[in-house]
Amino acid sequence: MSSPVEEIKSRLDIVSFIQGYVRLQKSGSNFKARCPFHAEKTPSFNVSPSREIWHCFGCGKGGDIFQFLMEIENIEFREALRILAERAGVQLGTQDTKEKSERLRLLDLLDNAALFFERALEASEPPKQYLIKRGIQPQTMKLFRLGFAPHGWRNLIVFLKERGYTLTEMKKAGLVVQREVTKRYAGASQRTSFGESESGHYDRFRSRIIFPLIDTGNRVIGFGGRIFESGEAPTQSWFPSVGGRSVLGGPTKGKSVSGGKYINTPATMFYDKSGFLYGFDKARHAIRLEEKAVIVEGYMDVLLSYQSGVKNVVAVSGTALTAQHLRLIKRFTDAVLFAFDMDEAGVKAARRAVELAVRENMQTALIELESGTDPADVACASPERWKEQVKNAVESIGFFLSRAIEKYSLKDAVSKRKIGAEVLPLVARLFSEIERAHWIGAIARRLSLSEEACWKELRYYAKLDMNEEQKRVQEFAGSEGVAGTSNRKVLLERRILGLLLLYPHLMSSIKTLPKKEHCTSEKAGKLFQFIGMQENLSENHADVVNLLDDDEKIFVHELIFEIEKTAEFIKDVAEELRICVKEWEMEHIRAQMADLQIKLRDAEEKQNSDDCIRILGEIYSLTARIR
Repeated sequence: MSSPVEEIKSRLDIVSFIQGYVRLQKSGSNFKARCPFHAEKTPSFNVSPSREIWHCFGCGKGGDIFQFLMEIENIEFREALRILAERAGVQLGTQDTKEKSERLRLLDLLDNAALFFERALEASEPPKQYLIKRGIQPQTMKLFRLGFAPHGWRNLIVFLKERGYTLTEMKKAGLVVQREVTKRYAGASQRTSFGESESGHYDRFRSRIIFPLIDTGNRVIGFGGRIFESGEAPTQSWFPSVGGRSVLGGPTKGKSVSGGKYINTPATMFYDKSGFLYGFDKARHAIRLEEKAVIVEGYMDVLLSYQSGVKNVVAVSGTALTAQHLRLIKRFTDAVLFAFDMDEAGVKAARRAVELAVRENMQTALIELESGTDPADVACASPERWKEQVKNAVESIGFFLSRAIEKYSLKDAVSKRKIGAEVLPLVARLFSEIERAHWIGAIARRLSLSEEACWKELRYYAKLDMNEEQKRVQEFAGSEGVAGTSNRKVLLERRILGLLLLYPHLMSSIKTLPKKEHCTSEKAGKLFQFIGMQENLSENHADVVNLLDDDEKIFVHELIFEIEKTAEFIKDVAEELRICVKEWEMEHIRAQMADLQIKLRDAEEKQNSDDCIRILGEIYSLTARIR
């Protein structure tokens, strides 16, 4: 009988699943894309449907469908198993609540909180009527799981406590705030917190319309809340009660509501505002189909745009647009349209967004809105008008060029220089020389200048931008395990193993294999040891794979996949293997030499002549081997 993992793999197509996160393109018998785990310009992320694995030749990450989901969603195996089992229709054994991991309990808690808010909205006529007046239809409220946080301080706390959740868990999920008091001692003050008592805590969201923040795994990971005050509080019987008294508070006059017009869940283990896009869970398929994403500023913009038929729409949540947001979108498209207010602040925000997108080598355009309107207004008043505005979005550099000309006019050389200073930095960041040439021609014509003069000015801005870009790349390389940072010894080990597994008959041409204790990883060492123990390696590597456990099988498939992708460039396989083994030995000797140099310095500092002589002898011996 097959395990749940094997059954899930047999039911789910890895290509279709990964296609839900990354825009894949056919490449021979495999599929390729730009890697979602590190920044790159040319695709090095590959998916092999026959082997049911994925592998990135840039950053080295890879694995099966489970590893992909765990990596892309930053979740544990148990959670990935639950999600994939549900998708595949595979029944897992029941699990006691106490045995659930902390992550799963918190996700259940957040889902219960969303249910509480949904029921409160259904029971509360004023906020529901407000949403209807704004143009939100009931089916849209249900689809996006809109809710309402009623009046009162501890409604949600009581609701969740009755379901077995603790205040500590509620705080970790970002739903509860711990009250602080100030005690004064002889003119000084000291802030202290209440202990783990219900009276020392209160609901973060109160008297607000609630917008659940849902990730691509269809999990509630946080909430956004828009202030809503009314003198009417719901009294439906589903609300929890304590001692026969409803926990719902009465009408509020502002004291129960704090914060700005909108507040969001703080940073938690699930929610990071710098990488979350509201509506992305619903929009990603439309983004792939339309080959562009529309970025708006607010929750209502997303809801009414989606409702109007423009479904490839997302919004940032509680922060400005970041490179992380754009990289999320870039998995599905290179084109973004920005719909910001066209006042001065909105244009500045649009400019920053365009600069970020251009740095990510994305095509950008701006949706021009009438002053004082936002996408929600337009989509509500006329869905067709909103669709037309999206269709007629203006290329961003053209937009800023026209705006700069309008701002400075063309009266003198100083004005033209100012116009150039606003537009040329954007042109300098374009990756395509054809696009650069197009815009240099357009700028030269509009400013009545020669293209040569514009090109010279462009080179100045390109040089400035180059310095900034180098800093950015260095910072990124320092913080990410990206291509170029892999150890050469690791790469050689993988290549030797891949060649031996794909061409087992070459084993007889190798005198010695790397020893287990000298390898860079336990997996590689175990596999070298395993191969060395086989008297006659089968010509079919599948026979070898069948003798390994699940983890090792995936590792073997990755190694073979790497060789298959480069096999056409190998002229002599036996010679390639011989060179790789020799290079590995040299790398191992160099590593030993470096270690001995450290030991020698140590012995010299301690003035231990016997150790110095012994270590020098070992160094000379290794030097002779290198020669």
